[in-house]
Amino acid sequence: MKLLDFILSILQKSKRPITILFPEGNNEKVQAVALNITSNKSPVKNFIVPVLLFNNEKEIPNSIKNTKIKTLVITDNQITNFANQLYELRKAKGLTLDDAQQLVQSRNYYGMMLVSNKAVDGFVGGITFTTADILRPALQIIGPKAGIKTVCSTFIMNKNEEIFLFSDGSINLNPTTAQLVDIARSTAHFAELLQFNTIKLAMLSYATNNSGAGESVDKIRNATNLVQQLKLKNVQVAGPIQFDAAWDQEVRNKKFPSLTIKGQCNAFIFPTLDAANIGYKIAQRLGDYQAIGPIVLGLKQPVNDLSRGASIDDIYYTALITAMQTLIKN
Repeated sequence: MKLLDFILSILQKSKRPITILFPEGNNEKVQAVALNITSNKSPVKNFIVPVLLFNNEKEIPNSIKNTKIKTLVITDNQITNFANQLYELRKAKGLTLDDAQQLVQSRNYYGMMLVSNKAVDGFVGGITFTTADILRPALQIIGPKAGIKTVCSTFIMNKNEEIFLFSDGSINLNPTTAQLVDIARSTAHFAELLQFNTIKLAMLSYATNNSGAGESVDKIRNATNLVQQLKLKNVQVAGPIQFDAAWDQEVRNKKFPSLTIKGQCNAFIFPTLDAANIGYKIAQRLGDYQAIGPIVLGLKQPVNDLSRGASIDDIYYTALITAMQTLIKN
């Protein structure tokens, strides 16, 4: 099943339209996506309501007025209300009320407060904001799910009916062994939600099996052993393993003959953010894969960050994935 068809099958189960906030409502790409979602020909027009946030009424273009797109503007009353809420949340961390007042005037913080107050169901931003601008308020205001120690991210790499997951390319710079285990577990859970038939996790390294040694390889080896001990349902784990061996059965048979995994691995856990970020961009540009994400895993409510180079299609699919997460977040 193609990715869009699968997402539609999930969205059709919703009992009401899902509201997705775009804090960068004045961005032309975001406006184009909102118009696409709400057009009469859109397959998701009955399932998703895009909500565009503006600094003031004057920013709202005529092209989206009198459409099914919902618009919100920042108001002084809400700034005061949100500042008080943020202060209560963060005062133990040293945040002052004046600082909170300044923060919530920015659309990333204001938008995150809308999510926290359940005025909207999910959040998609980052076409002009940095990753830190999105994730910092998400972690401060939304916070991780109960029992989650490591919030992480994954990219959905899609071409035709092929779907692969690349983790973690946007949050954890140099994850520890324990963090790699959390990233692998969250990625496997997300793969389960995407209904992978068998989840084949590749714990990537510059060495395969026992072909190399060093601190990095040891970290991946230890993480692999710990993930295997979790005995996750429908999950096979390979590591330490190089990408060519994870991708190609023939190469794997030579380099890691003891592995019983058949066919390509479909979920790749990279050792560092550097490697994951470089890897997904290579696959995107040279392999012609669409990169959807980063999809943030582990927050209480769905918040997703866009690459500032995101295309209209990237934004559209990230919005659809975010809507899907609202239905299966638990």
